[in-house]
Amino acid sequence: MASSMQIQSRVRSIVIVCVLTSAAGARADPVLPMFAGAGVGAGGFTANAYEFVEAGVAVHPALPIFVHAVLAHGSWDVEDVGGGDYTRGEVGLLARGCSRTGRACGYASLDGGDVHFSDVRVGNCDVEPFTGCDSVTLRGLTAGGHAGLDAGGRHLRVRIGLQVAHAFGSRFDLATYRPQPYSLANAVGLDLELLVMR
Repeated sequence: MASSMQIQSRVRSIVIVCVLTSAAGARADPVLPMFAGAGVGAGGFTANAYEFVEAGVAVHPALPIFVHAVLAHGSWDVEDVGGGDYTRGEVGLLARGCSRTGRACGYASLDGGDVHFSDVRVGNCDVEPFTGCDSVTLRGLTAGGHAGLDAGGRHLRVRIGLQVAHAFGSRFDLATYRPQPYSLANAVGLDLELLVMR
């Protein structure tokens, strides 16, 4: 029968093996950096205030490149065109670089997505009795990007950035009986966001 000293030695050996195995596994499969945030913006497609949420995950632990997504909602109001709700969703790649201390970082992204404008007035809406005037929802694709700075601690940061984008869609051309591309709107907006990093 094994003595108590032998049993203790075997237990210590098992514990050491488990710890080393766990450490090796952690080195082989590190956690991917992630972030989530929420903020407000002004300008953009709406020319008004809007709120948004954002989330991203790194493509690789050793690369400061993230796949990220943004969802924004607000209101829009343009004279002689109408006003209503505005919704924008985007996905893209975001690159981020930081100072040596990590207190300040810069970022830039290239994104594409979808945008909706509700209650857009179309037809004869300027002359009484407004026959043929109607309100529709316009939908378009967006292409653009974001750039700016974020600062703070390891997990909680504040980000300020600039949004630049263009929305485009298609409409039916009665002359050719085919959909024709058209420019829907341009956007330049300013965003302020609170970020949680991992």
